Amino acid sequence: MADQNKTKSNASKRRGSGKKIAITLPEDTLEVYQRIAKNEYISIEQVIARVAIEFAHVEAEASVSRFDAIETRKDRIKGDYLPDSRRRPLAVLPQQGLNETEAAQTYSQLFSELLELDPEEALEFFRRSVETTAVAGGHGSVFVERSDHLSRYYECYNADQASACFHSGSWPLDIECRNGTVTLIFTGKKFLGRPVMVEFGGGRSFGAPPDCDCILTLVPKTTIILKSHHPAGTAREHSINFDGIASLLIDLQKRDALEDLPGANKKGIWFKLEAKESS
Repeated sequence: MADQNKTKSNASKRRGSGKKIAITLPEDTLEVYQRIAKNEYISIEQVIARVAIEFAHVEAEASVSRFDAIETRKDRIKGDYLPDSRRRPLAVLPQQGLNETEAAQTYSQLFSELLELDPEEALEFFRRSVETTAVAGGHGSVFVERSDHLSRYYECYNADQASACFHSGSWPLDIECRNGTVTLIFTGKKFLGRPVMVEFGGGRSFGAPPDCDCILTLVPKTTIILKSHHPAGTAREHSINFDGIASLLIDLQKRDALEDLPGANKKGIWFKLEAKESS
C-alpha cells in the first residue's frame, strides 16, 4: 500500500511540475482569455496553460510532419544511396542530347530566379527530373508532372510576386495559369524586336514562340503549368498564331499606334485575356 501511495505521489508531482514564467498579454487577447476563464470557471493562468499545452502538441506534430517532408525530399534526391527496401523506383530517362541539356539549363535559370532556388540544386533537379519529384525554394516550389525526352510538364507555385527573364530556346512551350495572374512579355526577330505583352488568368494558357527573350511575372499565390515539347516530337496544333501577331505589330507600327508597355520601356502590343463572366 505504501508503494502505491508513493507511486501516486510521484505521478502527481510530475503532472504538477513545471516552470513559472511571466508574460504580458495584449489587451484584446486578455479580454478573450478573461471571457474563457469566466465561462469555464477557471483562472486566466489555467487558460494560458491549456493554450500553451495544446500549442505544444500541435507544434510537435507539425515538426514531425516537416521532418518527414524534408527526409522524403532528401530520399528522392539521394535515392541512389538508399537501401533496396526503401528505394523508390524512378523513371529512367534517355541520355540527354543538346536540346534536352539546353532545356534543363533554361528551366533551371527560370525557376531559380522565379522561386529563389539554389542554382546548382535546380540544375541537377531539371537534369534528372522525373515524375512526382519536387524542389522548393525561398518563394515557392516546382513539381514534375511529366518529363521525358519529348516533353516536360512542370507545375509551379509561387508564394510572392516574382519575375524572371529567360530565353525560350528551341523547345516550344505553353504556360497555363491554373490560379492567379500571369504576365508574359516576349520579343524576337519576327516581332522586329518589339515587345508583345500578354496578361492571362486562371484557366487560360498562352505560348512563347521559339528563340525569344521572355519576361515572366506571377502575382502572389499563382499556380501555373509550364508545358514544353521537343522540336523533334509530334507536331502540335497551337491555337496561337504568332505570324498573325507579327503582322498586327507591323501594321500598328506603320500607323504609329503602338503603346508604351509597363516594365518593357518600349512600344508594343498589350493583350489582356480576361475570363468570360458567366451570364
